[in-house]
Amino acid sequence: MPLTNIEKKLIIDIDHRVNEILFNGGNDGDLLKYAYSLLKKNNLKKILDSVEDGELDTFCDNYTGFHVIMKLL
Repeated sequence: MPLTNIEKKLIIDIDHRVNEILFNGGNDGDLLKYAYSLLKKNNLKKILDSVEDGELDTFCDNYTGFHVIMKLL
Protein backbone atom coordinates (compact mmCIF):
# COMPACT_ATOMS: atom_id res chain seq x y z
CA MET A 1 0.00 0.00 0.00
CA PRO A 2 1.48 3.40 -0.91
CA LEU A 3 2.14 6.02 1.71
CA THR A 4 -0.77 8.19 2.76
CA ASN A 5 -0.58 11.97 2.67
CA ILE A 6 -0.23 11.92 6.46
CA GLU A 7 2.79 9.62 6.24
CA LYS A 8 4.32 11.75 3.47
CA LYS A 9 3.85 14.83 5.67
CA LEU A 10 5.54 12.96 8.51
CA ILE A 11 8.58 12.34 6.28
CA ILE A 12 8.71 16.05 5.45
CA ASP A 13 8.38 16.94 9.15
CA ILE A 14 11.20 14.52 10.01
CA ASP A 15 13.35 16.06 7.30
CA HIS A 16 12.73 19.58 8.59
CA ARG A 17 13.41 18.64 12.22
CA VAL A 18 16.66 16.81 11.40
CA ASN A 19 17.88 19.72 9.30
CA GLU A 20 17.00 22.08 12.16
CA ILE A 21 18.94 19.94 14.64
CA LEU A 22 21.98 19.91 12.35
CA PHE A 23 21.73 23.63 11.52
CA ASN A 24 21.75 24.43 15.24
CA GLY A 25 24.95 22.44 15.79
CA GLY A 26 23.35 19.18 16.87
CA ASN A 27 25.36 16.00 16.86
CA ASP A 28 24.70 12.27 16.50
CA GLY A 29 23.54 12.11 20.12
CA ASP A 30 20.87 14.72 19.42
CA LEU A 31 19.80 12.86 16.29
CA LEU A 32 19.62 9.59 18.21
CA LYS A 33 17.38 11.21 20.83
CA TYR A 34 15.10 12.43 18.07
CA ALA A 35 15.14 9.01 16.36
CA TYR A 36 14.25 7.40 19.68
CA SER A 37 11.23 9.68 20.01
CA LEU A 38 10.12 8.67 16.51
CA LEU A 39 10.51 4.98 17.35
CA LYS A 40 8.70 5.40 20.65
CA LYS A 41 5.71 6.96 18.88
CA ASN A 42 5.81 4.26 16.15
CA ASN A 43 6.09 6.98 13.51
CA LEU A 44 8.86 5.23 11.59
CA LYS A 45 7.04 1.90 11.82
CA LYS A 46 3.98 3.46 10.18
CA ILE A 47 6.13 4.67 7.31
CA LEU A 48 8.08 1.44 6.89
CA ASP A 49 4.94 -0.70 7.03
CA SER A 50 3.31 1.32 4.25
CA VAL A 51 6.18 2.13 1.91
CA GLU A 52 6.29 0.43 -1.50
CA ASP A 53 9.42 -0.89 -3.22
CA GLY A 54 11.64 1.95 -4.32
CA GLU A 55 9.46 4.56 -2.64
CA LEU A 56 11.72 4.75 0.41
CA ASP A 57 14.76 5.36 -1.80
CA THR A 58 12.93 8.18 -3.55
CA PHE A 59 12.08 9.87 -0.26
CA CYS A 60 15.64 9.42 1.01
CA ASP A 61 16.95 10.99 -2.21
CA ASN A 62 14.56 13.94 -1.97
CA TYR A 63 14.72 14.59 1.79
CA THR A 64 18.25 14.54 3.15
CA GLY A 65 17.16 14.93 6.78
CA PHE A 66 14.93 11.87 6.46
CA HIS A 67 17.84 10.02 4.84
CA VAL A 68 20.09 10.92 7.77
CA ILE A 69 17.63 9.36 10.25
CA MET A 70 17.16 6.24 8.15
CA LYS A 71 20.93 5.82 7.78
CA LEU A 72 21.44 6.42 11.50
CA LEU A 73 19.08 3.60 12.36
